[in-house]
Amino acid sequence: MFSQTGGAYLTPSEAVATIGAEHVRLSYHYLDRADMDGYASLLDPETRFRYPGQPVSRGPAQVSALMERSSYTLGRHSIFKMVSGGDTVAAIGRFTCEGEQPGNNRETEFVDVFTLSEHGLLLSCRRFHGT
Repeated sequence: MFSQTGGAYLTPSEAVATIGAEHVRLSYHYLDRADMDGYASLLDPETRFRYPGQPVSRGPAQVSALMERSSYTLGRHSIFKMVSGGDTVAAIGRFTCEGEQPGNNRETEFVDVFTLSEHGLLLSCRRFHGT
């Protein structure tokens, strides 16, 4: 689709994918800053997250608690690649958890697969990670 002035319009699904990809990027930024209010603002009210070894978390309050409990606010997420299309965004990266002693960091590679709401909010996430 193109506008009358020659600029391209995004279709609704392209717009959701674009907004959703930015929300995914921003979610890692908020986690790295331990800004749980900012993080929760990106979650759909019906959100549900599934992380290895954890029960499914439903709703922004449970998901935010999961992130804090799982130490995802005590380190840094480095995203290597993001792939998006339609209502899905996949983020491939590494989480470095800062140890109590300098140089005692743990690193875990992961793939997070997000489903987006019709407004580009994070509706679901499933994490896959290496051991």
